[in-house]
Amino acid sequence: MRLAAARVLVALLVSTAVVAHADSNGVPPLAGSWTGKLTSTYWDQTSGGSVKPKLRYKAKVTVLIAQSNDQITLTISFPSSDGFPLTTNATLSSMSLSGFGGNYHMSASMESAPAITLSGTANKKGTSLKLTGAAASNELTHQITISLKKSH
Repeated sequence: MRLAAARVLVALLVSTAVVAHADSNGVPPLAGSWTGKLTSTYWDQTSGGSVKPKLRYKAKVTVLIAQSNDQITLTISFPSSDGFPLTTNATLSSMSLSGFGGNYHMSASMESAPAITLSGTANKKGTSLKLTGAAASNELTHQITISLKKSH
């Protein structure tokens, strides 16, 4: 009898439980202008390789994030004097990635050269964003870290 009553009580509790979901469409909103620093450790993956197979790249970057609900577009601009290393002889002045953001997290990618994927978290106020990821071209493979502050 007690077992039957316990089963009824558990069934009642389970059927009346309210499932709560966090709002994934902008907690906090990431849209806006950001500034910060990108650092990368990268390797020459060609068969000839380089004298220094592991190199470092650092640059101050500006980032523009457009957000519509949970979809984001992230545009990273590099200084004109020192673009992002694409190959041993070519650099990029900007990259545009697309992905998703919400619940203090975002992820974005770009499939063209360099193939790049970034993922990261924002602070509770949405004023700081830390991203990590990887990029790869035919010659170079990057391990990337980006620290950003929202511009006002």
